[in-house]
Order: sequence, then C-alpha cells, then structure tokens
Amino acid sequence: APIISLGCDPMTVNFQNESTAASNASYLWSFSDGTSSTLENPVHVFSPSGIYNYTLTINTTSKCIDTSQIVSVSSITVNPSPIANFVASPLVTTIFDPDIFFFNTSPTSNIITWFYDFDDGTGSNDVNPIHTYATWGDYYVTQTVTNTYACSNSISILVKILPEFRFWIPNAFTPGN
Repeated sequence: APIISLGCDPMTVNFQNESTAASNASYLWSFSDGTSSTLENPVHVFSPSGIYNYTLTINTTSKCIDTSQIVSVSSITVNPSPIANFVASPLVTTIFDPDIFFFNTSPTSNIITWFYDFDDGTGSNDVNPIHTYATWGDYYVTQTVTNTYACSNSISILVKILPEFRFWIPNAFTPGN
C-alpha cells in the first residue's frame, strides 16, 4: 500500500509490500500510467496530474507455489502544481536607487497565495510588491506560489544592488595652501 494517496504533480509515492510468503517471491507492480516495477518496495513518480491506480502481483517460487493478485481499491490522486514565475525591474541598480519592482508572471489561474523572500530577512505576500534594499549586495529573490490544491512551486532570480561612491574634486587650487 502507498504511504500517501494525495499529492502534487510530480508526486513521489513509496510503495510498501505488506504481504508475506513462506518462500521466495517475485513481485510485479503495475501502475495505470503504463509503467511497472519488479522491486518489492518500489518508489514511483506520478505525473502529470490525474487519478492513478496500481496492482501488485506476487508469485511464490517454491514450497506452496501460488500466484495471487492484490488489486488496490484506493486511488492515487495527483493534483496540478502551479508554476511560479516573476520578473524584477531593474535587475541591477545602485544603493542610491535601491527600489526594485517585482511583477508576477505566473501562468496558473488557480493561485491563491504569493510570497516573495527578498533574501534580506524580509518578505511580502503582495502579488506585485515593491522592495527597497537597505544595503548593497547580491540578493536571490524567491517567489513561492500556492494554488487551491495546496500545491506550491518556487523560483528564484538574482537582483544586484551595487555600491556607489561619489567623489568631489575641487575645481580650483590655491598655491601654498
């Protein structure tokens, strides 16, 4: 039986064979996505989203030779995952103009929450936030989106805040001073 039966695309399921046999046995897990496994306890990735089923066929090879098939009546539901995507403007600026505008470009319509981690200890739940950086440096900004199925997805981009130095050079000199 699988440990979990509901998840997000792609969904990794750890199957555990709970049957016993008095002798050596062979296993055939058949998944409704057209794949199979001969491992006793396989790990399988289900994608795309949908409802999947599986069967397990066990054959014993000695003593009380038997072929029995165990059919799962529970299904595995793989819910769609959202696609995180955003742009920042500008990607490179200086500490004298440290305002960065973030624009959500996620194509999924069923997103219900957005979170931006600005990599400076702060974040925002706005869909299209504006952030002002206090110090110069490289910041990996991460957007995490969550849809109505409680599935989430994240993506990061690099924003650079450059130091800027200003020098005032005198335009006149006085001899001796």
